[in-house]
Amino acid sequence: TPSELINYNIEIISPRNDVAIPVGQRDLAIAITLSPALQPDHLLVYFMNGELLEETTMNNIIVKDVPRGTHTLVVEAIDQRGQSLGTSAPTLVNVIRANIKKNAPIKPTPK
Repeated sequence: TPSELINYNIEIISPRNDVAIPVGQRDLAIAITLSPALQPDHLLVYFMNGELLEETTMNNIIVKDVPRGTHTLVVEAIDQRGQSLGTSAPTLVNVIRANIKKNAPIKPTPK
């Protein structure tokens, strides 16, 4: 089948959109669902903030030591010529890291 006829439906199932990654979690697992199944000569390209993380045929990857802040994840399928065959909706993930300085105690809010 010519790849022009294939349009992948890609959905990032993990992490959930707008999720907060807790302080103790160093690595981020990204998992997707894909239909139809990936053809032998096609690749999945994982991006964070528009930067390439990995090109792979796997439906999930692990990103090591994600920096703190809000990151946008997108996964795209490409053919061997680099043509896009489908892109996921962006997923936002908020990575929380421990602050070095001690946080001021939270004052109770007056009722």
